[in-house]
Amino acid sequence: MVLLAPLLGGINFIAVMAFENEDVLESCMGSHVVRTMKGIRRSEVYIARDLAIPRYVLVRTPLKKVDRAPSGVDCGRCPLCIANRKCLGCPATKYYREPPQSLDRVI
Repeated sequence: MVLLAPLLGGINFIAVMAFENEDVLESCMGSHVVRTMKGIRRSEVYIARDLAIPRYVLVRTPLKKVDRAPSGVDCGRCPLCIANRKCLGCPATKYYREPPQSLDRVI
């Protein structure tokens, strides 16, 4: 998650998130982080492929790797992460796998 901010109006919050690829985005938005969190009744996904302004956003990953993701997901037992290999795991955990090829742009 790059940022989380409250909004005025019908939607309560906006979360800006960066993902390594579309498989990771699909796993996080479908069965993981957003839709399964306590208190989330509805979520919508809008995909941006490129940034207009600013051109780059600094995304920091924790130096100390933990067993369970900040979202509460246990990547070590997740079928999307282990068997299916659709998800690379949370970068905050010891289960995170680097993408097969380096990212050609910074998000």
